[in-house]
Amino acid sequence: EIIEVGIRCCPEAPDMYGMAADIYMRYDKWDQALKMLDTALGMRPGVEKFMISAATCLMKMATNEKNVKERNRLLLEAKNVLLTCKSTSLQALPQCTDMIYKINSTLPTPNEATTLS
Repeated sequence: EIIEVGIRCCPEAPDMYGMAADIYMRYDKWDQALKMLDTALGMRPGVEKFMISAATCLMKMATNEKNVKERNRLLLEAKNVLLTCKSTSLQALPQCTDMIYKINSTLPTPNEATTLS
């Protein structure tokens, strides 16, 4: 309810969508948080805090996913978001790199039985 009021009051403010995403993330509502972050990034592309939060949502969604192929797809999407963030922000470089290493440690290698395709 608070989220809806805030967005109605400031529909052109990307930070309002970022705050809404933060609230959703606190309650493990990853899908809704990701939608808010997509909207915020649509208004202000390349904002590192939105990109890192989006990658976090994708990683959490992957953790909860039972289907291996879908889990790997979510992890690869998170990795791509982080690679973009890493290439555009020196400030976010260490955090993005750490998150990418974490993703890489959970993805199957090419020689493992579980594949990405």
